[in-house]
Amino acid sequence: MQGLATCLRGFLAFRVRKVRQPRQARQPVGQHRWPVGQPGCSEPPPSTDIGPRLLPWRKSGLNGLMNDPELYWTKVAALGQVFGAIATFLAVIVSLWLAYHARKPRLRVSVTLKTIIGGMADGLGFLAIDVANTGERPVHIRSVGWRTGWPTRWPSFLARGAAYQMTPGAEMFGLGTQPPFELQPGASASMYCDMDRMTSHAGDRPEPIFTRIWPVIGRKGTRLRVCVYTADGHTFYAKPAKALAVALIAAEQAAASAPAAR
Repeated sequence: MQGLATCLRGFLAFRVRKVRQPRQARQPVGQHRWPVGQPGCSEPPPSTDIGPRLLPWRKSGLNGLMNDPELYWTKVAALGQVFGAIATFLAVIVSLWLAYHARKPRLRVSVTLKTIIGGMADGLGFLAIDVANTGERPVHIRSVGWRTGWPTRWPSFLARGAAYQMTPGAEMFGLGTQPPFELQPGASASMYCDMDRMTSHAGDRPEPIFTRIWPVIGRKGTRLRVCVYTADGHTFYAKPAKALAVALIAAEQAAASAPAAR
């Protein structure tokens, strides 16, 4: 018991000296003081100093990694290769995206109701379809038309309808361009159709284009879109102006109610 007490006192004295010792004067890692020679104490354990080259496996963080420059620069080179591969992959994706969009036609389409002042068509209202080529390649305009309703077959008041639009303004009044024609990059063209002809012949069509018979509420307007078809199979859509859509729907409603009035 006396030897055990002496060993305990020596160990406590060692801990006190270690706490009071300045940080810069502490013993290196793996070297410890041991109260050798005290009664009841055994020999010190073998040294645990494994050398500075193995310190990166014993310490965590950047301090341990910096003890081995070869390992540090190996990891830096590996990270550089990873980021280089990612940058190369993104560059390939961007180049493919740019090449695809450079070949793809791009048109800006607007559909409005215009009134002509002066000339042979003075005071007449026209359906005007304006097309501008905003892409980087020429576009061949094949035809224009309408797509109404929704992409469904049932119920009938939601069914999709389609029709081609004739634009005789160039032939009758010398206004605009008649399809087919070609638009160069940055160029624009307009197509015109007399609104009086469109509204007066609304009752001559075999099926309604701009209206549908809804349950309970009767004949009402449906969704309207103007389509511009290109020679390479692309289709561009545009929503007509509100005033134009109201005029087309009202003409069909009036044509449908005219026989009942007589």
